Amino acid sequence: MLTKGKARMSNMELLRILAMFLVLVVHADFYSLGTPSAADFSSSPIPSTVRVIMESVSVIAVNVFVLISGWFGIKPSIRSLGNFIFQCLFFSFGIYVVLLITGLTTLSLHGLTTCLYLTKDMGWFVKAYLGLYILSPVLNAFVEKATRRQLELFLVAFYIFQTVFSFANAAEFIMQGYSTFSFIGLYCLSRYFALYKKVECGTLWLLYVFTGLVTLNSLLYIAGVLAGIHLYDSWITNYANPLVVGAALSLVILFSKIKMPVVSFINFVGTSTFAVFLLHAHPDLEAYYREAVNYIYDGYSGMSCLLVLCMFLVLVFTISVLLDLPRK
Repeated sequence: MLTKGKARMSNMELLRILAMFLVLVVHADFYSLGTPSAADFSSSPIPSTVRVIMESVSVIAVNVFVLISGWFGIKPSIRSLGNFIFQCLFFSFGIYVVLLITGLTTLSLHGLTTCLYLTKDMGWFVKAYLGLYILSPVLNAFVEKATRRQLELFLVAFYIFQTVFSFANAAEFIMQGYSTFSFIGLYCLSRYFALYKKVECGTLWLLYVFTGLVTLNSLLYIAGVLAGIHLYDSWITNYANPLVVGAALSLVILFSKIKMPVVSFINFVGTSTFAVFLLHAHPDLEAYYREAVNYIYDGYSGMSCLLVLCMFLVLVFTISVLLDLPRK
């Protein structure tokens, strides 16, 4: 991502890798298979419950990515911005050229504008993150100049506002957390904890917090579905959900406390994690991804299904990292 630090910390790079793998998981769960219904819980209670837990765990991934940027702070430069944009265009145009050669698409103005991220169906995260990048000098100045009390009041007001209006679906610019607006809150929240290091508890307690928030989110979803309260159906996948934000933050703080030496392989893979998103979430490829997930889900059951699905996700991750080598 568009962050520059002293040297890449392998513990945070490992978290970045984990977060991107969770992006693959979240896109392989509710997004590909649909949300479990009350009938699903009645006929297949264990598989449905496992899917809900997987969704609760993996839905934190995007927030984790933004929180990592906030933890170190974005330091804007032409070079870092150019590298990010080049990686995005490398994959968008590269995929488009391959599809043209294989006859899976035709040359069109819409195709070219999609490669440039000028259509709604292409790369919402890229555009939301670029918005955060543009605003980062202002956010950095605010965090540095504001008192601790001012920053705390801002964060409390921000998350009350976002939670209320996102839950009520009454503010389109929040877009359930899929927006630069929500990224601003995540960035400032992470900067606050990175600067003031308020969390004194150990990694075990942070793991308890993470597990508790994920469990609560899962139970609320299951209870809502069984009670016929459909308002909560999309709340579990809402990035503005305070339970999702809290779980993501606890994981970032947990990994920041892990002491580990510099591991070249982890750091190398960490620099290509975004390629995984750019490949599998491309609008012309995501249908194939979802089709493969459904094929596995329909063809296998129980632990064998989880094993084959995991192998598929690892394969997609590995291919994406390898395809990023020419870009590097």
